[in-house]
Amino acid sequence: MRGLLLSALSLTLVLTACDAVNRDTDAERQILAEQKAIVAYSKSVPAADLQQTQFSRAWSEANEIKTMKAFRETMRDKVIPSLNDHVKSLQAMPTGSADLEKIHGAMVASWSEVVIAFNVFLDGLNEDNVESKYKTLLEAMDKVGEAEKAYHASLREYYARSRVKLVDSKKP
Repeated sequence: MRGLLLSALSLTLVLTACDAVNRDTDAERQILAEQKAIVAYSKSVPAADLQQTQFSRAWSEANEIKTMKAFRETMRDKVIPSLNDHVKSLQAMPTGSADLEKIHGAMVASWSEVVIAFNVFLDGLNEDNVESKYKTLLEAMDKVGEAEKAYHASLREYYARSRVKLVDSKKP
């Protein structure tokens, strides 16, 4: 009887140890999968950054235009298309995991709201309402700025959980 009890106890200890090893192995597999998602995601960042830079340049150039007609045309023909290109580049970024999709999805949603704001801004724009409409547009850009701060904070946490150091290539 005592031998049977010791055998059962030994088997229980072995099974418990195997279960702990399996949990560790599963956790390591999940981290590896997240790291692979991060690598693919990171490779697509420069293209999205380029699109954002092109949008910013187009908007800066539009803001230098002195006539309302030329300003509206530039916003319609250059600024909004470059903004749409930026959002498309964000939408095309591979996330590869539910956590990364959630973090990235919030950024895409925020920029999509900016597209709406730019289109509303342009609709019916004239000399009489340009200041009030521009103020509303700037408020939308402030919101995307706050969303970007939250995105970077969430991304840093996600990368840390995945044992990856987040490096901002824009900082020296």
